[in-house]
Amino acid sequence: MSDKAHKSKDFCKNSVEHFGAYRRFTSLPYTSANTASSHNLNHRSCVDNLLNSLVPLSNYVNKFIQDYYGNMYLKLRNLSWGPFAPKPFGIFPMIAINFNILSNYHWDKLDAPNCLCCLIPLGDFQGGELYFPQLHTFIPLQPGKVVAFSSHYLLHGNFPLISDGIRHSIVYFVHNIFFHENNNFNLMKIDDAELESKLHNNQGLNSKTPTFTKPRKFQTMEYTNDNNDINQRRRNLNN
Repeated sequence: MSDKAHKSKDFCKNSVEHFGAYRRFTSLPYTSANTASSHNLNHRSCVDNLLNSLVPLSNYVNKFIQDYYGNMYLKLRNLSWGPFAPKPFGIFPMIAINFNILSNYHWDKLDAPNCLCCLIPLGDFQGGELYFPQLHTFIPLQPGKVVAFSSHYLLHGNFPLISDGIRHSIVYFVHNIFFHENNNFNLMKIDDAELESKLHNNQGLNSKTPTFTKPRKFQTMEYTNDNNDINQRRRNLNN
């Protein structure tokens, strides 16, 4: 992005952003900071355009899960998120967008163990295969290809790109906390009159979200990634 003031801290530090609904620190799901563009209100229209452009892809991923993993589709379709979280990605509460970066080996321990994540690479690239060291298996990736796997149980990461290129990826996933056994969304009762009264009485009490017109320190810092272990993967595979 040419305007550094539009870059979020997640983008500057890790080249990744999360859009959708979280439920990590509160009893109800809430909109992620990247979705709300809390770092810069001027960036919100960019986020809206991005999410609107992803609707066809999200519909395709939802149809993919419905066709090949019907039980999982029904499970997620019936999942209640409450009244305060958006649903721009169909059955998935959240997506992660990785901007031209390769992932080190990791488990996604917060992801639901009985669900699959869906990875879709985008861009123009060669290499960057998805590798599962526990299975000694690597998956060649092509732009637009959907790869579904258990991100909770399977250690996974990427090989480096063979040549210069651009490789973004979008990952659809659901955190295990959304299936919390004490979930009481079905018991939630909201009286319309009471809700309107509360909203009226609380007008002006929320702090105003700041709008920054100049880049802040974290938006201009240079972040480096240690790719030694990534480069070692391809050498290990060839040995």
